Amino acid sequence: MNPELIVFAVQASIRLATAADKAFTQHVRDKAVLLPDVKAAKKAPTSEIIEVFKDKKHGDFDHLILNDGPLAPFWKNGTVNRKVDGALEILRAEALQIMVLQAPASGKQGLSDKTQQLAGAMMIEQWAEHKGPIHPLGRMVLTMADVALEYVGAKPSILGIGGNGEKLIGAFAVNLAVLIPDDAEKFGPRSQFSERLVQIVMHAGLKTFEENPRLIVRQEHLQSLIANTLPPLIEALPEDLSEQSKWRDVADALLGPAASAAIETIALNQKAFLGSRFAIDEPLGALTKALLEQAAETGLKDQFSTEGYIALFRASAGVVAARPELFLGSAKKDKQKIANALLSSVAKELQQAPFPFDGELGLNIAVAALDTLQANTSLFFDDDDAWENVSSKMLQQVIGGLSQWIDKSAWQDGKIPLSGDQVVELGRIFLTQVAQTPGMVTGDRSELKAIVTGMAKAMASDEKLLLSGDDWLQIAAVAASEAAANPGRLFGLDENDTEEAVASGLISTLLGVAAQSFGPAGRDGKGVLFGATLRETIVLSLRATAGNVAKIKSSEGKAEIKKLAATINGIVEASPDTYGSKEWLRLYRSQIGKVLATGKFDELTETEVIRILEAGGS
Repeated sequence: MNPELIVFAVQASIRLATAADKAFTQHVRDKAVLLPDVKAAKKAPTSEIIEVFKDKKHGDFDHLILNDGPLAPFWKNGTVNRKVDGALEILRAEALQIMVLQAPASGKQGLSDKTQQLAGAMMIEQWAEHKGPIHPLGRMVLTMADVALEYVGAKPSILGIGGNGEKLIGAFAVNLAVLIPDDAEKFGPRSQFSERLVQIVMHAGLKTFEENPRLIVRQEHLQSLIANTLPPLIEALPEDLSEQSKWRDVADALLGPAASAAIETIALNQKAFLGSRFAIDEPLGALTKALLEQAAETGLKDQFSTEGYIALFRASAGVVAARPELFLGSAKKDKQKIANALLSSVAKELQQAPFPFDGELGLNIAVAALDTLQANTSLFFDDDDAWENVSSKMLQQVIGGLSQWIDKSAWQDGKIPLSGDQVVELGRIFLTQVAQTPGMVTGDRSELKAIVTGMAKAMASDEKLLLSGDDWLQIAAVAASEAAANPGRLFGLDENDTEEAVASGLISTLLGVAAQSFGPAGRDGKGVLFGATLRETIVLSLRATAGNVAKIKSSEGKAEIKKLAATINGIVEASPDTYGSKEWLRLYRSQIGKVLATGKFDELTETEVIRILEAGGS
């Protein structure tokens, strides 16, 4: 049916309910408020409907009901097809529109706004005077009008002509035929659920446009989003009453925020949407359904908060916008299967993760993994490594590595120098490096986990917390970058081969020297190897070692590094008025290369120290 008629019916309902409201009067001050003589409106009987379309009483409109005409599904054997739910109501609405126009026999098209407004008002009036239950079409339109009424008082312009609010109503109007389920005449559970979903999504959409008035969304995208989101959700309503209750609860909690996120994704990625050769918002519908199904299966509050689920949805929607081709699907795997696999694989990893990664902390790392997919389009996925499983694989390797350091007792006792946000950022650092070097996780490789595990073991050796969370983030960024550029050298390629974790041993050695230097007196002592100085020393060591690990892989090599650091500590502590942090780093920089090249550290004489410092570290 003509979606504009539904739009005007909604608007007519709003106007009839709010004509005396000053806010709405201001909105329509340049256009007269339509208050038709509703008592004069008559309900078109079936015979009159037939006359309109078949007997050409009002013009030549039989093209609408014949062959592939838009009303053909509602017409059969010269009369209303009563086997199709809503057919009588839809044809009556169209007939009303034509009757108001009194179209000439020439078949004049292009109904005016005034005409459609009057037809819409007549629709509302006939529902108001109807003695029996309101028809499904009428219930749906009045549901939309009811939601719209919440907004016109506070922000009348949201439903202005050509505005986003009108586009949203139009998007629902186009899809009303598919939104009215087969039990609508009996007002069955699917019908009730359908009207509830329309109410939720329309409310979320209007609220989104109210809070973000600069968003620009094409009506075609809204139509596609609604068509690909709501009908599958309605059909998915279980037969079992207890399962229905769970499904409704999940929809009530998540559908509104998810719809808002989807609309924002469309609005903020117009170029990607308009430039696509297919309906890019179809995957958003698949994602929405997958999200609700996953939440219903996992439990709405059992593992993640509503905000956590929506964060996961937003990140997934970002992948849709950035990499729509990943959702094209195939004969073996359609969009819904891809969306289900994406979210279920992530949920499964988090359910199996140890504390504290089995809740919001792990979910935030999962979001970071999806953000990585979105931001780094150079990722390569082959047929043997389905892309929707890559994010869960990265998540598993990052969480598996970090859990070597962050266990339950350490987290609860506050023995971790990183906050929850910093732990997520730490995970993001490793994930970003993977995106730049996807070979780290392709196939059965666990190189990513080897790097994360190595860093986790190094961080665990900082028992005196000489480094802050920010210090560790900077060290991790360098370690990940150098390890990716020099595979197998700093951390090895297998997380189970601890002997290969050169970087872990190097960092632990330096932390040990720093702990001895810092001593029980802490900052009251004369040592400088902590904080920024210790951080820069570790960074310098990682960069110098990345390409030359042969001489320090052995315990003897690590002993020489320890000897070097301890010697410089002694020199600085012996002359605190002369030497400090800058001098420490200058001396270390001058000697680390020699130790790596020879595997030996030669003692520094006082004369040599002075020469190095006077030469600026050369």
